[in-house]
Amino acid sequence: MKFGYDLVTGADRYFLSWKSDDDPAPGNYICRVDKNGFPQVILWQDTVPLVRNAPWVGSRYSNNSVREYNGIYRERFVITETEVYYVFYVFITESPIAKLTLTPGGIPTRYIWNTENHDWTQYKILLESDCDRYGICGTNGVCHVDKFLRCDCMYGFDPKIPEE
Repeated sequence: MKFGYDLVTGADRYFLSWKSDDDPAPGNYICRVDKNGFPQVILWQDTVPLVRNAPWVGSRYSNNSVREYNGIYRERFVITETEVYYVFYVFITESPIAKLTLTPGGIPTRYIWNTENHDWTQYKILLESDCDRYGICGTNGVCHVDKFLRCDCMYGFDPKIPEE
């Protein structure tokens, strides 16, 4: 599965939520590849950025993470002269089909096709921690998933207001 934009035609492939589970009218959430700077996927609620992944810096994500989950799939960006897109591949042979949906509430969720039950099985919700939220620690803050107090200053800096 891939989504992104075509540099030749200007086509933009993205995910748009439905208004509700039973109303396919356009909803308030959109998930798309950002065209500014290094490629990154951003989830928007109307015009407000909610969530972003780490920017892609050529051969990896800027936070050095390897995006492979439980041996099920791997994700990356592809950048060519004609297009920039995000793609993920499914590794398991029992279910070579996967999909990404954006719920009416703005939750990106991945599913794999269960060949035994002939239905979709949810295997990844993309909002796993507070640190997934866009700007949760401010402009120059660092979010730590493994700490009770998530937000901190970048190495070598101190907060302007120590109580915060």
